[in-house]
Order: sequence, then C-alpha cells, then structure tokens
Amino acid sequence: MSFVVESNEGTRHILVEHEEVARLGAGSAPMLLAELRGLRAAGITIDYVLPEERTFALKGRGFADRDEYEEQNHRLGNLTLVEERINSAAQKKTPEQKASADDVYKDSKLVATRQIGVASQANNKFDRDAVEARTQEPIDFCLKRWPP
Repeated sequence: MSFVVESNEGTRHILVEHEEVARLGAGSAPMLLAELRGLRAAGITIDYVLPEERTFALKGRGFADRDEYEEQNHRLGNLTLVEERINSAAQKKTPEQKASADDVYKDSKLVATRQIGVASQANNKFDRDAVEARTQEPIDFCLKRWPP
C-alpha cells in the first residue's frame, strides 16, 4: 500500500478495526458503542507517527533518501488514530517525543496508539523497519477479517 491513504475513509475504518484487535490483544474490553461515539465527538484524526515535516536525520531512521522517506511516510504503518487534542500536540514531534511527552500518545484512549509509544520507547526509535512491520499488521488483519 504505497499510495496516500490518510484521507481515505476506508483507512479510518481499518484503523478502528485494528484498534479492536489491539484492545483484545492487550486484554482490554472491546470498544463499546458509547465509547466510540464519545471518541468521534471528541474528534478522531489520523496522525503520522513519523511526521510529514521531517525533524530528524534520514539515515538514522533507515531511509536512503528523501524520496524513500516520503513514500514510506504515507504508508498505513506510519498512521495511527488519535484524538484531535493529541494530534495538535504531536505536530512536528519525533515518535520518541510523542511517546514520552505529556498529552501525546501515552495519554491517548486508543490502545494501538499507546502501544506505538511503548514500542518507540522500548526500541529507542521508530524507523523504516517499524513502518514496514506496522504496515504488514493491518494488511494481515484485513485479509483475515475480510478474506478475498
């Protein structure tokens, strides 16, 4: 999936479904309809884990050049659902800053987003390999959820 997906309503649906899988995997209860309505009312947006406007060296993140970064930047694995207030606070921050700063990923009500923060801190970075791995997770989920 190397096309721009963040503006596609299907992307939001896939990320919501993937949130359910993350919740169940973390031992949390499935999202109740009232909770989903509350999140929608609060404003759910899609955040780029690696920011659209790069604030770090490409080589340290496993990218050969700017073109490769821009291609990977728009992949499903670099996108996560966040509350609007968190998206505003996350602008131009590195994934590690998003993981550790107050009012960003660790304060999200979305399990999948908090998991990105935990993984970023544990690995000390979110890089090209992480985007690749996170891209494959929802693809595998979609193929299992909606078999061809």
